[in-house]
Amino acid sequence: MNAGLFKRSLAFLIDSFIYLSITFWIFNFIAAPVYQRQFDDFDMHWDTYFEVTDKVDEEMQVYQEQYESNQMTYAELLEKRAAIFNRYYEDPRYTESIDIALGYRDFTMLSSILIFIMASYTSSIVFKGQTVGRKLIKLRLEGEINWLSLLLREVLWKYVFWLLTLGIGLMIDILMVFLSTNHSALRDRFSKTRVVLDDVTYPF
Repeated sequence: MNAGLFKRSLAFLIDSFIYLSITFWIFNFIAAPVYQRQFDDFDMHWDTYFEVTDKVDEEMQVYQEQYESNQMTYAELLEKRAAIFNRYYEDPRYTESIDIALGYRDFTMLSSILIFIMASYTSSIVFKGQTVGRKLIKLRLEGEINWLSLLLREVLWKYVFWLLTLGIGLMIDILMVFLSTNHSALRDRFSKTRVVLDDVTYPF
């Protein structure tokens, strides 16, 4: 019998917590230090960037008050902030620090996403489609389970699909699992797999 939305969601949340923990550890102890060592005085540049953002916030207070009193629109407020920030960015004293800080911010986001996805995919490969979350909730992945089907299921039609559709893909999957008679999401259909209830009793 195919698993329903509640049990699948609970298993997903358990697995996500594990993958987030792995991502946090790998990023903070491996990826971030490697990136930061590319620059001399990275901490100084990082602190300078936040000094700039504090100065921008101070200058924005008057415009924030105008926005709250309906004297300007939100779009105009954003334009003011961009103009102030660009003024600091064009200042030679801050340009390098801002570039380094913004680069690190982008690196943090992209590398964290990649580490999370790779942790999920690697776990699926090692345990042949099974995960800690599924074991705890007593679920099992059935069907054509190999590196290609898991790549389609756990990477392309899951996280990549969700990211490219800005979360709309996640809502589509939730609705499909909840409303369809066989509780199948897009990734189940395209990878020819299904999540079923497991009557095996695990030792944990």
